[in-house]
Amino acid sequence: MGFSAMRIVNGANHTSKQTRKTAYGSHDLLESVTTFNTLEEALDDMDIVIGTTSKKRTSRDEIILARELPDFIKSKGRSIRKVGVVFGSEESGLSKEQLALCDVVSTIPLATKYPSLNLAQSVLIYAWELSGLSTKKKSPDIKGEDEALQKKFIVELDSLFHRLEINRAPAFHQKIRDRAQFLPEKDVKLVLSVLGKIRRLLS
Repeated sequence: MGFSAMRIVNGANHTSKQTRKTAYGSHDLLESVTTFNTLEEALDDMDIVIGTTSKKRTSRDEIILARELPDFIKSKGRSIRKVGVVFGSEESGLSKEQLALCDVVSTIPLATKYPSLNLAQSVLIYAWELSGLSTKKKSPDIKGEDEALQKKFIVELDSLFHRLEINRAPAFHQKIRDRAQFLPEKDVKLVLSVLGKIRRLLS
């Protein structure tokens, strides 16, 4: 589908003879895999992280359907550079703790009451939905600047939450944080500017 960057966290040997046999025709992708011991390490350089899950497995209010992801990512414009899509294990998917490390949560809508897709099917569907983005050339930065502001915006927001002690109400904190992830690029810049002014007034 045009993607070449895969990260595996605490996984089995992806270079084994059996794996290479199963992944016939995709050895170049296997050779480009980077491995990590923890999910935190794997996500450290991402501007925004999308966790995938069955809808019944998450308590998050804001859930993006797989087919809506391209428009969501495009709305972020140049406020993001690196997007990570996280998949859990074949047996149990992503845990609540792992989903908590993700900025937004996405799911594949299915007609059955108890939906079930295996990992390979899920990855293929997301790769297909996002394939149009992977083949588009990035526009050059204005004056060579990298304006990946989304991550900075969330850090500033969390800092304000801490100052106002909003983080003492975890559910409320998470609800505001979730909604903030959906702001388009122009609003991210606007709110980031306001957060900067608030920070200076409080200092």
